Amino acid sequence: MWDCVVAEAERSGLVSATELVRIASDMWTLNEMFTTEMATSYRDAMTDQILRQDQERSALVEALVSGSVADTATVWEAADLLALPYQGLFVVVAAEPPTLARHALPNIESRLRDRGIGSAWRLLPDLHVGIVSLRTANTLQLMVDMVRPVVTTRVGVSPVYEGLEKTAQAMHLARIAMASITPGDPQLCVFDDAPVPALIASAPTTSYRVMNNVLGPLLKTAAEERELLLQTLETYFTAGSIAEAARRLFCHRNTVRHRLSRIEDLTGRSVDNPSGAVELYIAIQTMLRLPNPPK
Repeated sequence: MWDCVVAEAERSGLVSATELVRIASDMWTLNEMFTTEMATSYRDAMTDQILRQDQERSALVEALVSGSVADTATVWEAADLLALPYQGLFVVVAAEPPTLARHALPNIESRLRDRGIGSAWRLLPDLHVGIVSLRTANTLQLMVDMVRPVVTTRVGVSPVYEGLEKTAQAMHLARIAMASITPGDPQLCVFDDAPVPALIASAPTTSYRVMNNVLGPLLKTAAEERELLLQTLETYFTAGSIAEAARRLFCHRNTVRHRLSRIEDLTGRSVDNPSGAVELYIAIQTMLRLPNPPK
């Protein structure tokens, strides 16, 4: 367009070089105004489109994890819109937000995508939840290794499942895996890796009642003795032997034996007896994970 203006000015001689410079200034000003408005409108339109797509993806994730999507056709449509396969291997990740309605795992979708792992995420008021597509069963460990270093709250991972229609059940197990972690302890727990904590978290009321039945007399002792015996019991189960427990507690092995004997006197259960050891282990794990009675 400017070449045409210059050529016509030279041909007709109606416009001087000085006037042509002034016209050039006006023309480029108008051109800049036009391109700026065009770019702004394009950016606003793209932003609206991205926000709309994010809202749609988020709504679809919530529908899958809540079980609202029932028929096969709708699940197929959801898989297509989320860019996830309908059939394959999946896990659900449930992460506890650091504060209300805050991402527990910021930029996790793009981080996984950079490693070739597809996923779709939804932020709920009390949960940051994602559906992760695994290429193979081995991809689960890769995903866990990527997520674990950035964990700042409790994060639960469901067992691997096939088919997006099973997402709601997997969501339930991911929540249990998250709840099985001691409150305030920033960890990642895969459901299948922690059967006892998962069992406790899945039936908190029953587990709390069992704990009180098993440890009842011990819990009624003086605070100093109670804390000492509970610490010894926890350390013994973690260490796996009296010798290692004594080392970790900075005391003699006979001291550990005496405390375990005192626990047996109070509870009627011995760590040397398999059934008694199991009941004591479940009780101490319940105390760690359910410090307060379930509501």
